[in-house]
Amino acid sequence: WDITFYNELFLVFGKESVGLHKNIIEKHRTNLFKISMYSNHIRSLNLANAVSVVVYEGLRQLSVK
Repeated sequence: WDITFYNELFLVFGKESVGLHKNIIEKHRTNLFKISMYSNHIRSLNLANAVSVVVYEGLRQLSVK
């Protein structure tokens, strides 16, 4: 919910196994976001689920404007 979505926004998601490449993290450190996890016992979300959460929030924000 910290991302302000706008038309033509470009999103990059990391691989389930290793996340984003270190070069991407270093180059875009101020534009990185993560999905808050509900429990300390959950390490990560499936990539498809993560994309669904983010895209749904983007569509919600853009439809309100």
